[in-house]
Amino acid sequence: VKDCEDLEGKRVAAITLGSGNTDKAQRTFEHNLIAKGAYIMGSRAFWLLRPNDENRLDESNVQVAIEMAYQYGKEMALQYDSVYTLAN
Repeated sequence: VKDCEDLEGKRVAAITLGSGNTDKAQRTFEHNLIAKGAYIMGSRAFWLLRPNDENRLDESNVQVAIEMAYQYGKEMALQYDSVYTLAN
């Protein structure tokens, strides 16, 4: 984020990935995005070691994180699309 110069006024979805405790990293990431002038539409954290979905414990947690992050990205894109459509 610190090297991105074009975030001013942009809508972003923040995805934080960590081993299992991402609270501080997620807050820092969000703070840095806001400091660059970005508008955070949503923010989620996913984990490599800690379960992301208690109903999918028999699956690879990394794969579950990938699928959940992808789905979250799609949801944010649809949200952005509906906001953009309403604004125009």
